[in-house]
Amino acid sequence: MQKNDLDPSKKMDFFEDEDFEFIIADTEGIDKDSTELHWHDWMEVNYIKRGTGNYIIGDREYAFEEGDIFIINARDLHFAFNDHNLVMQVMLFEPKFILTNAVYAFEILSLLPFWKAGILFENKLEKNNEHHKLIVSLLQEMQNEYERKQNGFKLIIKSLILKLAVIFERYLESEGGLFLSDRIMKLTRFRPVFEHIKRNSHLQIKLSELASLVNMSVSNFSLVFKKSMGVSPIEYVNRERAIKASQLLIETDMKIADIAEFCGFSCTSYFIKEFKKFTGEVPSHFRKSVKGK
Repeated sequence: MQKNDLDPSKKMDFFEDEDFEFIIADTEGIDKDSTELHWHDWMEVNYIKRGTGNYIIGDREYAFEEGDIFIINARDLHFAFNDHNLVMQVMLFEPKFILTNAVYAFEILSLLPFWKAGILFENKLEKNNEHHKLIVSLLQEMQNEYERKQNGFKLIIKSLILKLAVIFERYLESEGGLFLSDRIMKLTRFRPVFEHIKRNSHLQIKLSELASLVNMSVSNFSLVFKKSMGVSPIEYVNRERAIKASQLLIETDMKIADIAEFCGFSCTSYFIKEFKKFTGEVPSHFRKSVKGK
């Protein structure tokens, strides 16, 4: 597979099967599109098989070398540069394509640690972590299945992604938690905010009440929160609401409008817009793809 097969600007041609939005391949060097700041709607996991270079992901720069693994969240701005003798294994996929079992779909959605990449932990994983070798092995197993395309390969790849998600979660636990080292103090200070949002996301939450929980002005709170979390306070609130909404879409037959109101969205159209931003699908399509009806 050629490196330009991984051009994220060509979605229809990018995935071989529109019902199986997954691809994994080795790339040599950095193609022109990847040297320019860009984003896409898919989760990306990269493993450096050989060579060196640099990544800019969000507001952080990373040097990389053989053995490094990166997780890049959907819609994270990023680009690579300054590569030397580079061979990189690149995996991209739509998280929703593994949500095929309505019984476990909410657990799967909540488990996927990819949502937290760049917000609650570094995009670059630690090579000396005990789970590193297993992650590399799972990625290679997925690539082998994808290239051979033997009977049942899609099902095996889906199961391997779920296993990868669990191993990533264990990786985070073994690293002592989710928080980025340079943000621990700020995130600890915001703990009352996180707890308040968790308890009250179904209600209308004002920035002023969140700011008052940490004794900050609204303007300063908004600035510091976004710098620490990578998203604005409102985006964080809506993410919590979208997670709750996904559970209701899966587990109940409530109308879309009722779910929007129940989860705290001011109107149905705003709910649909924000839900799609989080999951990549409008609520009705999400429910249909997961429940199969």
